[in-house]
Amino acid sequence: MPVAETLGIVGSIIAIVQISKTIIVACQFYIDTINDAPSDLRVILIEVSTLKGIAKSLQYLTKPNVANSALLDQLASVTGPIEGCKKALKDLERLFPPTSVATKGQGSKRRKLDAAIAALAWPLKAGKAKRLLQEIVQHKTTINLALTAEFVQDLKDVKQKTEWIQDFLSESERNGIYTWLETTNPSNIHNRSQRLYEPGTGAWMLRSSEWPLWIEGKTRCLWVHGIPGAGKSILASHLATEVAKHCDSLSSEHAKFGHAYYYCYFGHNQDEATHFVRWVVGQLCRQSGKVPKELHEVHKSGKNPDMSSLLSILGTTLQAFERVYIVLDAVDESKPRTELLTVIRNLSTDARLSSLALVATSRRYKEIVDVMKTCSTPISMSNPLVQEDIGVLVRSTVQADLRYKEWPEELRREMQETIPKRAKGMFRWAVCQLDALRRLRPDATIIRTALGNLPKTLDETYDRIFLAIPEDDRLSVQHILHWILYNNELFEDNISVRTLLAAVQNSSLGLRSPEAHEIYDMEGLQECCSCLISVDRERLDLGGGRRYERNVVSFAHYTVKEYLESSRVASKKVGYFAFAQEH
Repeated sequence: MPVAETLGIVGSIIAIVQISKTIIVACQFYIDTINDAPSDLRVILIEVSTLKGIAKSLQYLTKPNVANSALLDQLASVTGPIEGCKKALKDLERLFPPTSVATKGQGSKRRKLDAAIAALAWPLKAGKAKRLLQEIVQHKTTINLALTAEFVQDLKDVKQKTEWIQDFLSESERNGIYTWLETTNPSNIHNRSQRLYEPGTGAWMLRSSEWPLWIEGKTRCLWVHGIPGAGKSILASHLATEVAKHCDSLSSEHAKFGHAYYYCYFGHNQDEATHFVRWVVGQLCRQSGKVPKELHEVHKSGKNPDMSSLLSILGTTLQAFERVYIVLDAVDESKPRTELLTVIRNLSTDARLSSLALVATSRRYKEIVDVMKTCSTPISMSNPLVQEDIGVLVRSTVQADLRYKEWPEELRREMQETIPKRAKGMFRWAVCQLDALRRLRPDATIIRTALGNLPKTLDETYDRIFLAIPEDDRLSVQHILHWILYNNELFEDNISVRTLLAAVQNSSLGLRSPEAHEIYDMEGLQECCSCLISVDRERLDLGGGRRYERNVVSFAHYTVKEYLESSRVASKKVGYFAFAQEH
């Protein structure tokens, strides 16, 4: 292709990226500024964000060393989709007044809001915007299909080169590569979350309008967001289980459907991006029984792959499947999370990874919101259906716990009505109240007083839990919590029950009063710390077919650690338990 023509194509692609960016910024401004902003704006935001990602993929094809002449000729003609996209985007951009104009010269927030609404005048522009968006989607689909067809051909070539590798690798060699890949194994967290799952909960997500679109591949990324303690990890484990069932039901000898989950975890104390992709690649290789040549060569080199290599390997691995579903939990718990968010955006927008569908869960931190609103369909856990799920949890707990059997039936009903209403969508808050209430004497006056004076927040809940710890147990609880934190930060792992008990006994030696209770076993540990800690059975793979199981202790929830690390706790009566800021 002549240089002049190539430069013209490059200019058009750059224009698409720049105009897309302007429209994305405008949509974000109006969505953030206007309460109940038109839903059309969110659709435009998602579609244009996806187009921007595709345009960046096109930029790769303009490089001199990429054999792309025929494809570019097809896409970049005067009547082709690239020029069509650029024209439609320019027309769409004109419907959005600059955000600086919308707020210029206005003082109060109210005036800025009124100015934004007046400047947008969306009802008068909605019809034209929809027509332009339809044109953009048609052009985008044409470009995407062309890129996909080109990529499929590339992958056919790659597949021909990688298939032979299976003939040279024994099962033990393949397992060696899988084990090397999987630097962080999230299965213990998944198993724990499954044990905490209450049958019947989480079904609202499967009944939502977004779920079938995701399952069918019409939506590439769902973002489930919620407040601390909303039960996101438990929901993620349920969705991962349902996805696995779905894949098992569809997979056959001729068509495979892959799946994987990954749980970011504050106790890992790490940037989860690389560990996440490595684990997913490892799981998909295990399910397909195939090892891409590129993966084998990286492993043979003795070097760790960078993110670019990992995503390339993932792209090749996907070719063994019709579709792959990934559930990624607790994005906010990655430290830091910038690269992980970049990976999520790539997985959700790169045309070369279009057979991958992702569900991610997190809190609504600004850094996460800024990325996810450009590449995902958001689903809030602040909805009435979550309150119904909390009701299911409360009823099940009351029926299963013998201590509640001593309560009068009327009080049990009253509690089952009160806690879900007061929980405000926080499973964690509800769990803590159930734990506190079960410790009360089965006296109607005491119980009703407690139900009428429930804490409003998780912080207030933790205040009460720590203030209620008997004086004789305070030293032991303090040392237990500090040892859990120390072990997490030093070894990036949970501490075993045996190690924790020994450490607490040694560190508190000589400090404990004669009347203090000494903790000798796991039951004493759980009774002493109530709902602040979690004790779980963990399986360790020692290699060579050897496995080891042990009981480990962790913070029951991320919010326990956050509470104890908070500067506001140090100034309270419970400051005795707080973690030093320099830990």
